[in-house]
Amino acid sequence: MSENSNTQKEALFSPQNRKLLSNPLGKDNPINVQVLGICSVLAITVQLRTSIVMAISVVAVMGLANVIISLLRKTIPPRIRIIVQLTVIASLVILVDQVLKAFVYDVSFVRERELLDEYMDVESFVKWWFVHELTGNAEPNHPKSCFVKITLDGVIKMGPVWDFDWAYLAKRNRFYNGSALWFSRFFENAYFREEVKRVWQSYRSGLAGV
Repeated sequence: MSENSNTQKEALFSPQNRKLLSNPLGKDNPINVQVLGICSVLAITVQLRTSIVMAISVVAVMGLANVIISLLRKTIPPRIRIIVQLTVIASLVILVDQVLKAFVYDVSFVRERELLDEYMDVESFVKWWFVHELTGNAEPNHPKSCFVKITLDGVIKMGPVWDFDWAYLAKRNRFYNGSALWFSRFFENAYFREEVKRVWQSYRSGLAGV
């Protein structure tokens, strides 16, 4: 009798086993409880290769951060421990981002494109910028009126164009509006720069005879 009780197995869905399955998804989940790793969780892509690269990048950052913090744990004062941890993680994220741009540029480029396309109609921003550039309009540098609209699916579209009281200024050897509004940040994005080149090529031949 005692031998049978010793060999009796615990039920598959016993309270203890249910806790082992549910706790990591609920109260023991660092994303829900401490809001850690939320950026990685919310990252979305539609390509398998990009997903694999993102997963490897997250694992690499987490693994290296754990190793570095473990090596430094006895030398870090308790009062600045969180600051040091954040600094290490942020540095590793920047490092991984630069490595991706150097060796897996196409994946990094696709991710930048997905992020922009998710929130904005890039072509409308590019065309809005070109209208002001081609008319020599410096108004966007000191905007009194700037219009955007949001579509039903939450995508921001630029336009309509407005205010040309500063248009057709003297010719310059640089952009009129390279740093106007948000465009200085946009031009740091590889996908946005490629869209500017694409739109320019599509209109260049037609403007040559103007």
